[in-house]
Amino acid sequence: MNRAGLWSEMVVIPVSHTFLMPDGMSFEEAAAISVNYVTAYMMIYDFANLRPNQSILVHMAAGGVGTAVTQLCKIVKDVTIFGTALASKHETLKENGVTHPIDYSTLDYAEEVRKISPNGIDIVLDPLGGGDTTKGFNLLKPMGKIVLYGK
Repeated sequence: MNRAGLWSEMVVIPVSHTFLMPDGMSFEEAAAISVNYVTAYMMIYDFANLRPNQSILVHMAAGGVGTAVTQLCKIVKDVTIFGTALASKHETLKENGVTHPIDYSTLDYAEEVRKISPNGIDIVLDPLGGGDTTKGFNLLKPMGKIVLYGK
């Protein structure tokens, strides 16, 4: 991406590689969309190698990267998505494709995942670190993958 001028203040590109910004969207918001989706894409397809019939835990599933992850997971057949967020955001999570929303403020997400998937899950996306990384690691099936990001 550096060869395309990713970190440049000004670039020249063909109009066919551009998109119109919706009315009311700021330049900062428009720039963030690509960052969220590139981050999500790289994590689930390049690093974690998401495949059909796998399961994934997405922390902060209602955030920018979390939303991008849940939407991009729809490309793969039969992916079970566990997503942590406040209960007030669960309806939106379901609309975006989260199979099992978990309210991290009132529940232990690891216990909730184990209730539904006692043998563990295939992928954990971890922006939290610390003790949550250990919890996530312990949720993995054999040969499962944990991807740390946002550090």
